Amino acid sequence: MRITICLLFSISLLTSCVRESLPECPYQYSIQLVVKDKNYLNNSGTEGNIVDENLPFNQYISNIYYTLENVKTGKTDKKSPINKILGDDKNTNIILDHMPDGQYLLTVWGNVNESMIETLSLHSDNTESTDIYISVLPH
Repeated sequence: MRITICLLFSISLLTSCVRESLPECPYQYSIQLVVKDKNYLNNSGTEGNIVDENLPFNQYISNIYYTLENVKTGKTDKKSPINKILGDDKNTNIILDHMPDGQYLLTVWGNVNESMIETLSLHSDNTESTDIYISVLPH
């Protein structure tokens, strides 16, 4: 009987410590980048040499630069330095730490140099979302 009472008492103590609501925790996101169409096979007008489809990522893209925009505020929350791609992996990752909950637009450029960064634009004529290179991830 004594053991049963102690057990019930300790269970009630453990369950009473559970909080109804927890503070919002920042997230960490890992975005994997892959070169899908290495020979532009979706564009019959492109001419050039056919490259091997099994080369490491850095054989197609030597560096990346990205910006992260908060969709709700329209402000650019993060601009990366130009990141040189190292290693022999077939993909590369972008790690975004301490991201509060929200909706973001991640734009990634490859093979850029420092002088290009301020003038980079995917859609100078406001035609966003009309090409096949945009991707939206559910949150």
